[in-house]
Amino acid sequence: SFFKNFQFTTFFDIGTAWHGLSPWGDDNPLNTVQVNSGDVISLNINYFRNPLLMGYGTGVRATILGYLVKFDYAWGVENGKVQDSRFYFSIGADF
Repeated sequence: SFFKNFQFTTFFDIGTAWHGLSPWGDDNPLNTVQVNSGDVISLNINYFRNPLLMGYGTGVRATILGYLVKFDYAWGVENGKVQDSRFYFSIGADF
């Protein structure tokens, strides 16, 4: 039955991603912001971000027709600042 497979959960994730050899390298495009002011001024600003990204939240899970259906409410943490909350809906296999 549906209620037999129904679950409440909380979660915390942490990870990192970057381009190039190092998350702090000049060749990492995630660390560069380009600012243009018309045809006169063009700046490339190196902004070295914290490469650790985190997220946490709560959600519900249920297996429906053999697929794991998830509905989550979560917050991301980027550069040490908590981001606005978001709802997530996903369908896939359980792992």
